[in-house]
Amino acid sequence: MKHIFSKKIVWFLIPVVCVALAVAAFFMYGSIANQSINSDFYVSGGTIMSVAAGKEAVDNYDASVSKIENVLYRNGVDYTNAEYELSTQDYKDQAKIIVRYSDVKGADMTQLNVTISEQLAAEFAEFATVENIVSYDTVNKSLMESTILNALLAVGIALLIIPVYMLFRYGWANALSGLLSSLIALVVFISLIVLTHIQINNAIIGIFAYVILATAVGNIVVFDKVKYLRKKLDFKGTKAEAQNVVGTAVCKALKGIFGFAVVLLLSALIFAIVGTKGISMAALAVICGTVAAFYSVILFAPNLSVILITAPDKKKAKAKK
Repeated sequence: MKHIFSKKIVWFLIPVVCVALAVAAFFMYGSIANQSINSDFYVSGGTIMSVAAGKEAVDNYDASVSKIENVLYRNGVDYTNAEYELSTQDYKDQAKIIVRYSDVKGADMTQLNVTISEQLAAEFAEFATVENIVSYDTVNKSLMESTILNALLAVGIALLIIPVYMLFRYGWANALSGLLSSLIALVVFISLIVLTHIQINNAIIGIFAYVILATAVGNIVVFDKVKYLRKKLDFKGTKAEAQNVVGTAVCKALKGIFGFAVVLLLSALIFAIVGTKGISMAALAVICGTVAAFYSVILFAPNLSVILITAPDKKKAKAKK
């Protein structure tokens, strides 16, 4: 595993490159990127409406969407930022168009949604094969804000508790390495989210906690092996010894971590391919989170640990000079 340490500058530059690319992508996408990050109806509150248009939805999808847009426009909804998704299920005549749109400021959304659903039912009455042509669910803004706040709070608490645990179990060097690697994993994860144009909603916020936990568990597996090897090999604190101990620990931990990561990535990839848009987005976020955590545990944290572990030895060497 010598290449892990010989290319540490490359590994340390990866987060910088990811952030730079994410910033460039943000400005390149322009209003689209802004919409994905700031205007997601899951965060601002909105409605998920299902229109059972049957074969019409499949055969004349664009025309069907245009009809929906006209209804939304007449009722003051920002139809340009609405999302449309075709759901064919098992049979073509049961096809539905799923539309998601944000709340209208100052409007009584309860009454507005009733009006919109009635108008859409009238528009698609001749094509529908089911009695209940239009159905909808609402996303409460206050509830979503509370959910997101609680998720972020959980992430913050985890970032405090995990390093404290590592401090008492592994010492300050590994505790600091664990904390910084978790933060770096989050930075890489957010950068990948922007680069892949995944909409940030409450489900994606929840995956932030997954990234922290995955990174922490990976670090604990590696640090446990480092602790054992330091005792076994009578560790003196030199750079060569540190690289040998940490490198060996990473190799031993990698066997279990790699297998778990591959299974998780393949499972998430299947969901990303065959799932609905919401499931696909969440699966892609899991893939991004797993890649970020894997990088942080296997490449970033080991190099940082070696630097921090050998820091006292370097100070002693300078003092003798």
